[in-house]
Amino acid sequence: MEIKKSKVYKVLKIKSHMYKSFIKNKKGVTLLEMVVAISIFIMAILSATSIFNFALEAQRSAVSAQNIQESLRFALEFIAKDIRSADQVISNCEGNKRVYCGYFPGRSNVLWFINEDNNHYFWLENERIKFEQTGADAKIGYVTPASIKVNNLQFIISDDGVNKQQSKVTVVMEVEAVAKQAHKQKINLQTTISSRYYE
Repeated sequence: MEIKKSKVYKVLKIKSHMYKSFIKNKKGVTLLEMVVAISIFIMAILSATSIFNFALEAQRSAVSAQNIQESLRFALEFIAKDIRSADQVISNCEGNKRVYCGYFPGRSNVLWFINEDNNHYFWLENERIKFEQTGADAKIGYVTPASIKVNNLQFIISDDGVNKQQSKVTVVMEVEAVAKQAHKQKINLQTTISSRYYE
């Protein structure tokens, strides 16, 4: 029994000595180590935040471009549907125009045509495309929403009335989003729409 007690005592003494030496050798963190650790942590947080902000700004720019494209798609479909259905000759238009006219008193750069006995007009007003339809179903309003700004709108008419070519209108637009400067997206667009009117 004596032998067992002495072995237990030695084991406990060794463990106690190891514990005391562990406590003695354990030092605290210095101020310099703390500053370095905090600096590394701050740099990691700032890097992650800047990457997140960059991704967020890129997403906002992409959404802005998508909104412009959707608005332009609607505007062009609206205009094209009316342009294709133009079916009467405008007799009081200047020059030899037949189906489409680029002139109307009091308005600049206007597209004017007639279909189903209604006059149709498209022009740029207050940086938006405006339309007017006269006749029994009179309508007036904007084709483009206030969230996009049309900087330039041109209607190039190929309709000479002499060579019996199919009448067509080329629509040229420069459009941008009404947003913060960082999210503004500009789109230049040109498309040609032909009439389905044949003599």
